Parts: sequence; structure tokens; C-alpha cells
Amino acid sequence: MTSAIVAKSILRRRTPIALAISLIVGFAFLIIGLPTAGAAVTVPGAPTLVVGTRGNGLVTVRFVAPVSNGGSAITSYAVTASPGGATVSGGASPLVVTGLTNGTAYTFTVTATNVVGTGLASAASAAITPSTSAATVPGTPTSVVGTRGNGQVSVAFTAPSSNGGASITSYTVTASPGGASVSGSGSPLVVTGLTNGTAYTFTVKATNAVGTGAASSTSASVTPATVPGAPTSVVGTRGNGQVSVAFSAPSSSGGSSITSYTVTASPGGATVSGSNSPIVVTGLTNGTAYTFTVTATNALGAGAASSTSASVTPATVPGAPSALQGIVGSRTISIAFTAGANNGAAMTNFDYSLDGGATWVPARPAILTSPVTISGLSVNTTYSVILRGVNDVGAGLVSAPVSVTTANVPDAPTSLVPSASGTSVTVAFDGGSDNGWAIVNYWYSLDDGATWAALFPAITTSPVVISGLTSGSTHKIRLRAESSVGEGPWSDVIVVTIPAAPAPPTGVMATEISAGSVVVSWTPGAANGSPITSYTVTAAPGGATCQTSTTTCTIGALSVSTSYSFTVTATNAIGTSLPSDPSAGTTTTPATPIAVSATVHPGGTTATIRWSAPAGGGTAVSGFRAWSLQDPTVECFSGGAGISCAIPGLEFGVEYTFVVQALNLAGASAASEVSEPIKATPLAPGVPRILSISIGSTSITVKLAAGGGGPITSYAVLVAAPGVSRSCAAPATAPMCTIEGLDVATAYSISARAMNPSSDSAWSDPISVDTTP
Repeated sequence: MTSAIVAKSILRRRTPIALAISLIVGFAFLIIGLPTAGAAVTVPGAPTLVVGTRGNGLVTVRFVAPVSNGGSAITSYAVTASPGGATVSGGASPLVVTGLTNGTAYTFTVTATNVVGTGLASAASAAITPSTSAATVPGTPTSVVGTRGNGQVSVAFTAPSSNGGASITSYTVTASPGGASVSGSGSPLVVTGLTNGTAYTFTVKATNAVGTGAASSTSASVTPATVPGAPTSVVGTRGNGQVSVAFSAPSSSGGSSITSYTVTASPGGATVSGSNSPIVVTGLTNGTAYTFTVTATNALGAGAASSTSASVTPATVPGAPSALQGIVGSRTISIAFTAGANNGAAMTNFDYSLDGGATWVPARPAILTSPVTISGLSVNTTYSVILRGVNDVGAGLVSAPVSVTTANVPDAPTSLVPSASGTSVTVAFDGGSDNGWAIVNYWYSLDDGATWAALFPAITTSPVVISGLTSGSTHKIRLRAESSVGEGPWSDVIVVTIPAAPAPPTGVMATEISAGSVVVSWTPGAANGSPITSYTVTAAPGGATCQTSTTTCTIGALSVSTSYSFTVTATNAIGTSLPSDPSAGTTTTPATPIAVSATVHPGGTTATIRWSAPAGGGTAVSGFRAWSLQDPTVECFSGGAGISCAIPGLEFGVEYTFVVQALNLAGASAASEVSEPIKATPLAPGVPRILSISIGSTSITVKLAAGGGGPITSYAVLVAAPGVSRSCAAPATAPMCTIEGLDVATAYSISARAMNPSSDSAWSDPISVDTTP
């Protein structure tokens, strides 16, 4: 039978099922052909979609050809009825099985046959009961029930009591609102694409070869839903052994109201549930960092956990400091103590109170360990001091009080009387009262109190001698006394100028008053701390001179028609100045000095510059100027034919090079070649003195003073016991440091040394002390 004949036979029935089967069969005949050469040929597969339509003593059975013909065209199909086993064969669907008994329910299977043989039977059709009446559409499905899901509902139902005399081929479920529908062969069917949170009802229709039956009764409403989304913005706020966790509700409830939230802590896994934000998690350990997640729960269950919060550390205020000990200072009290527990939060400072806690003052700068230093106190006054620690949570518990009485520093020196000599000045003074604490040394300042230096070796009575000053320099001198309590107030200032040779006269003018006679005048230079006693005028060429104590002088017996120039020097008790600039003359500048060298002694800050003198350039060289290329103001002068000069005030550690010019009446020579570089290096500091030792049960605080020698940049303190060595460092500006963590009631030896960038002092002789029990 051809595909056209099969299609024409089916089309005569003009039903939807007939049209579908005609198309399937037509395509099947087009696809099925002769086996491919060389391919293995087998029996056909099983036909599918077997349905029956009742008639009077017969059933018309329709089916779809198998997917595979086994490699050879199908030659026939056989339909078998059960019960009874009646069979009918044919070339295509449908096939009519006759001779059946009206009122008896039958099922049908179909097999396909090719040249190899007969394949497997199809699945049995639904039961069909032959009848004298024609087949109709199916009845109405019943018991329609929806089960909600995430954006979908699974609709279960019971098949209608009547299939209309023809097998039901499909069911269609329709949702309301929206009209979404889905078809399938049996219960349940899942309707997707629904909106969570919207209530839907559903109807079901059954379809057979005749058509589609009536819709079922409407189901009860069902609302699709899922578990809630994850909460957001999870933030913990610490408390004492607990954290309050705030959060924002999830953007989606999943279509069902959220009934609770659960907060989980990590580590430990502690959980707490509540109906809204915030939720407090208790029973946590102070000082342990925790993170938190939150889940939301609705009728469908718990949703995903939120993102993990930032870590939060439960904490409370610190415990009370204990073991307070007062150490007397200069209008200060240093309170040593043992800190209380920080209770989970890092310490940020300690506060003190002098009025029983009515007011509190934070340590400045902030401190994290003992001791607390209280300044600005009255002398010889008793104070009751209490302390408390402060951490990130707040101010902690208060210590027991400790009573401390302040001491007094020495009085300021008075009636300062200076006496300058050479490069030093001796200052006599009235020392005043030591206020009960022996004076151990005096300090001096040369710059009105901006910087201070201790006298070395130490002195305890008037006068003091300050050495190493520069001739011609002016200083604002103050003194102060030092006792074991501290340094006292400053004395009044005295201004002292260290005498030096005068500055050269200026504005030299020569006026001819007669043949061979010239009067020379000038303006005096600075006397530099010692009165000028005389001036000397020198003529060039020839070298004729005159001396005077005034500012004019006459030189006679000069050669007529010879051009002369004149220089003037000034003299005081210290020495003679460099020559002045020459008056007008006809000389030329000298040649350049040669063989320039520079030296500086270890520990010194004065450079000595040396050179070889050049030719005079038509007149005698009147002097030389040497200066530093790094700073032209670092200079010195040498009068006459001198071949060296000294430059004080070099900075330690700075490299200097120098050049030299020769001077005469005509001016200055070109600068010499550059000297080899030099660098001033400080002497090693002297061994420091230990002024005071404050002893606690587990700590020792040492206060130091300079021991002379070179400059000091820092100190080191060593505390030692058998098998134990601890150290601390202190800057030169605050020579005190504390060593913590010592053993209680243990003997220790203490020594110190001073340091600068060049070298260190020797260690001081050890002092033995015992920590308190």
C-alpha cells in the first residue's frame, strides 16, 4: 500500500487525530526505504501511541509507525485484542478489529513486520468497550488539586469516569488568571512561568480521538512560592559577651510571608532566632572575633544565608589598675602600676584623677603601659591619685588611691656676673636654696634657653666656666641648677660678647695736602668686644706707615709723581684686624694661592686652612680669604703674609671643601684649586650618670644625665641578673626609660652608656638593686 493510499484512507474520517496520523504515516513511508548496502538489518521497533475508537462489535485502532524500521521497509502491521486474542493485519494505521462483544472492555497492542521478521509489541492501549452507540468526547476530570512550587504549580487530577468510547490522548491544564496552559498524557501536569505570591486556580480537560471534553470544576486557589531570599546589610554591634546583629530584610519573601530570622555566629555556631532586626547573640567570649550570617524563613523553609558580616569582637571596659606606686619628680608625679585586664578590647590610654574621681584627665601623650606621669603640680604638696584604664569600649574600673607628696627643684641662680677671657667666659652667681635636695650640677644655655648643656665635669657651686667659644661671638647666657628631683628654673639672661680683633676699617680715603704728603681718613670697623687702641696706615709701594688713635693720619716723604694706595688696620687688646680695602692705587691683584689643604682635629669643629703664598701682583699681598664651597659664609681671613687661618663652627658629619684668595690693594686673586674634603666627627660621649632609679615589683625606671665628652643622641640602659639581660633606650632629649617584665624580689645590676653617630661611651659602673616583692 502506498503512502498516498494510507493518507487518503485516513483523511476520509476528517477528525483531528485522523489528520495527525495521516501526516505521520505519510512521512514514515517517505523515510522508510530499502536497507543501505552493507548495513545490518533487524526487525522493526515497536509502534507507539496506540489508541482505539469504539464501534458496534468493533474497535478502530490507530497507531504511529515505529521510529526504526530495522533497516528494511515495514511490510505489515498486526493488531491484537485482549481478551480473546482477536487479530487483524494491514499495511498501515488504522486497522479495524471486528467480531468483538459489545459491553466487554478490550486493550490492543500493535506489532510491525519487515523482511527480517516481526518486532516487539507496542504498549497496550487504554481499555475500549465496543458499543452500539458512537464514541463521544471524554467526560470531565475530577479531584483537581494544585501543589505550589517556585514559580510553578503541579496540578494532580483523576481521569474522567468515561473516556467517551475512545482512548484519552491528552489532558490540558489551564491556570487563572493569565490563562497559562500545559498539556500532557496524564496526572500530574506542571504549569510553569507563574508569579510567586499570586493566587491561581486551575481547570483540566481531557481529549480523545473525537475531541476535547468539558473542563473540570475549578481547583482551590494555590499561590506559587519559594523560600525567601538572603537578608542583606548584616552589621554587628559589640557588647559585653554579646553582639547585636542588625540586617535588612531580603528583597524577596519568596511569595510567602517571612515568619522568622536566624542569626548564626562563627566560630562556635551559636544561633538565635527572632521575628525582626536586630537580634542579639549572647554567650560569646570577649576578645574573640566573630562573624555572622542571617537566614530568613517562610512557610516553605529557610532561604540562603546572607553574606558574612565584618568581624565583631565582644568586649567590655578594662579592669582596675593595681599596685600603684608614686615616684616624685620636678613638679611631677610618676605613678607606676599594674594594668587590669583589657576585657577583649585593646587599651587606648589611662586616665588619672586628683580629686577622687570628680574629674578625669587622660595621659598625654597616650600611654599603654606603666607609668603615668602627672605634670604641672605644686611643690611640696600631697596628692591622692587614682587611675583607670580606657579601651575601645570606654573608661574602666577605678584603682585604689595612692598618696604621693611632691618635692621641689632648686631655686634659680641669681646675680650673674660674667668675665670673658680668650674663648671662654666665667660666670659667678648666687646659687639660692636647693630646697632639700642636694644640687648635683649646673646647666647653661648660650641661646637664651633654646638649648641647654650640662657642665662637665659637674660643679655644685659658683662660678661656672664655659669654654670653647668663638672670638667676637655674642651669647645670651642663662644658668639653672639640677638636683636629684630635676632641673630648676632659669636664671635671668646676661649678654656676653667674647672679645676678638677688630673688624677692618672701611671707606679709606687719601688726600694730598702737600708735595710728598698725604692725609688718610677712614671709618672704624667693629671693635668686637675690646676697645680699639690704635690704627696703622701703610702706603704702597714703599711701605711707609703712620700710627694714630684717631681716624686720620698723615704720611710724608712720598715720591712725587708716584701713584700710591693706602690700607689701614685696627688694633685692640686681642689683636690687629685685617687690612682695610685699599684706597685708589695702580697696583694689580695677586696671583692665586697654591697647595691649599684643610684639616680638622677629631672631636673638633674648627678647620685649619693652609696654603702657599703667590706673587704680589705689583704690591705686597695684604691678606688672604679662605671659605667653604658648601657655604661661603663659612670663612676666615689671614692678614699680611700669613699662610693659614681657622674656621670654627663646622657641623658634625658634613663634608667641607675650601678655596683661598690672595688680597692686596688692587683686590682679590682668583680662587685657588679646591682642597681635599674634610668632615668633623664628634668625640665619644662621656660615661652617663644615673640620677635616679625607680623600682617596682616587675619594672625598673632609670633617669640619666650626660657625663660630658662628645654630643649625645641617645642612651641605653642594661638590667642584668644571672641568665637574664634586658635593655631599654632613651633619647637624649628625654633621658629616662623603663624595663618591664622583671621577676619579683630579684637582684639586678643596672648600667648605662651614651651614644652618638660616631661612637659610644663605656658602660657606667653597675648599680645593684632588688625589685620589690
